[in-house]
Amino acid sequence: MEHTLLICIDDTDSLDSPGTGQVLEELLACLAEEGLGLGSFITRHQLLIHPDIPYTSHNSSMCSRVTTEDPASVTAFCRKWLDGACAPGSDPGLCVVEPAALRDRERLLAFGRAAKERVLTKEDAWALTRSEEEAVALSEHGGTGQGIIGALAGCGLRLSGMDGRCRGKLQPLTPGEVLTPAQLCARGGVDAVWDTAGKPLPDQAQLVFLRPCKPIFRKNLRVAVAKPRADGCWDLLSKQELPEELLV
Repeated sequence: MEHTLLICIDDTDSLDSPGTGQVLEELLACLAEEGLGLGSFITRHQLLIHPDIPYTSHNSSMCSRVTTEDPASVTAFCRKWLDGACAPGSDPGLCVVEPAALRDRERLLAFGRAAKERVLTKEDAWALTRSEEEAVALSEHGGTGQGIIGALAGCGLRLSGMDGRCRGKLQPLTPGEVLTPAQLCARGGVDAVWDTAGKPLPDQAQLVFLRPCKPIFRKNLRVAVAKPRADGCWDLLSKQELPEELLV
């Protein structure tokens, strides 16, 4: 029987080590090599920036969806692998969630939203886990283990389908090329193209692909964002050009 899991990690890095997104990417590759599970794209979830919250650079967690026939083995492998993969001095946390087994889905979603708005504690995270033992596996992997807060929150935000940015960028084959939304989606890495107000572009829209484009995660889709040009075409937006409200 196939199971769907969410795997999220937080605070695995230091200022001079590979970032948490790269760590998760390597973990997913190892799961695939071992034949334990297949990961999907990675999403980055921005959490609250606050003086009382320790973080390496931006206080964000990284999450992916994994399909597997053996959830217990995936969790055990992730725990063992992270013990040897995290940077010295980091405070890593891991969260593995099986959404179909959640007793109270809304509580996890609320935890994710709260982590963007106020300071949470490890006890807040463990309290939720104690009530969801069948669905949520939370673990600390060094230092203070403070990363469990962001790891649990990241799973809630990924589960919402309405938060974060996708790891990686879409690159034009030739800067300035013109594509329709369907042609862009056919290249992979993006599922839809919207305007900055969240409205899907018409099928016949002409997208001018000048520079790398950063997809966001909305309605469980990887979404490229575009803005209108004076000539009636649309410019695909880079990370630097995305409106601030779409970056959080």
